[in-house]
Amino acid sequence: GTVTAANASSISDGAAALVMTRLSVAEKMGITPIAKVLGHTTHAQEPAWFTTAPVYAIQSLLEKTGKSTSDIDLFEINEAFAVVTMAAMKELSLPHDKV
Repeated sequence: GTVTAANASSISDGAAALVMTRLSVAEKMGITPIAKVLGHTTHAQEPAWFTTAPVYAIQSLLEKTGKSTSDIDLFEINEAFAVVTMAAMKELSLPHDKV
């Protein structure tokens, strides 16, 4: 298929918030953390291959942290085109219930 302006995602509104702090601050405030940031990474490649960029970013981060996809509870692959997420699911063998 081909991605065009007619079948791509439209402009829409949405909101989200993530509050991050040091563990010591959360403990002092009596807050129980629900997640932990283990690492971060970036990846860039030719624009024509945008569909596979998250695959390499995920692989890079897993290598940096010594983790595997089975260690991750949930993958949030934020992209304007569903094919990007679908490509990551296929290439990394990610089950639907973890994406």
